[in-house]
Amino acid sequence: MKIMIIDDDEDILKLFSDFLSKEGFDVVPFLEPLKALKEIKSNPSRYSLIITDIRMPGISGIELIKKVSSINPDIKVILMSAFEINGDELNELNYQEHLQKPIHMRELVSTINEILKS
Repeated sequence: MKIMIIDDDEDILKLFSDFLSKEGFDVVPFLEPLKALKEIKSNPSRYSLIITDIRMPGISGIELIKKVSSINPDIKVILMSAFEINGDELNELNYQEHLQKPIHMRELVSTINEILKS
């Protein structure tokens, strides 16, 4: 099962990717959300889970997930944000979990395992 991680902060992206890889997950990191979207369009069933930041340049995580859901509604999603998010923004999204940054790595691993089991 491949996991796509999208974050425009290179340090966070590397930290998450390295940690999750060491935990045994098959992780593909993307610094640019539009490149991640292009990858999903090219390979709509390659990924089981997307972990994405919400606030990013080019396309927000919310818009990204709306597009991903129209391509493959079966992809599970974890949203992450350092900012408060209006519940209305998330109501129309197909996602499994919203984690507030800073995210504890053990919590992330536990959340990923729960989502992938369901």
